[in-house]
Amino acid sequence: MGNINRKGNRSTSQQVQHLKQIKTVDLFENLNFVPVTVAKEVNKLGEQPTYNDLQEVKSNLNSMGYTLDYGLDAVPLNLRRI
Repeated sequence: MGNINRKGNRSTSQQVQHLKQIKTVDLFENLNFVPVTVAKEVNKLGEQPTYNDLQEVKSNLNSMGYTLDYGLDAVPLNLRRI
């Protein structure tokens, strides 16, 4: 059982490891793991977002505790918690 305590909960070190794994997952591929408000903001981008769209959505996501990256091709990627 390793690091499971008597109550069946993970130890602190397991919780930290789990959070690190979540932080590295691209949430664009797993929108069901983000709050509805974050998913709605991401969905505003549509199929062909402009740089202005990306900057606005990124700013709004930052205020919710999330961020994203995008390249010269204006394709959003790497949605994650800050």
